[in-house]
Amino acid sequence: MRNPKRLVLAVPVAPSDSLSELRREADDIVCLEDHLMFGAIDFYYRDFRQISDEEVIEILQRFGRKTEQSSLAGGVNDGRPDKVPRE
Repeated sequence: MRNPKRLVLAVPVAPSDSLSELRREADDIVCLEDHLMFGAIDFYYRDFRQISDEEVIEILQRFGRKTEQSSLAGGVNDGRPDKVPRE
């Protein structure tokens, strides 16, 4: 198990009551929008289609954790997830 010095939860949108509960778990929370009447998560995204396990695995492999070698070479992981928050 990892023991981070600090745990930051960063989410684009969340229900206000969930954020209140999660404050006990994280040192800090960054949330762009929170809503008392949250409803369904897909309301907040332009594209929230379901993806297969294979697509998830491919995305994690493509944009996963940087290796020490890529960090030393100045590699930047600027990949963006397929799910884009609404403007």
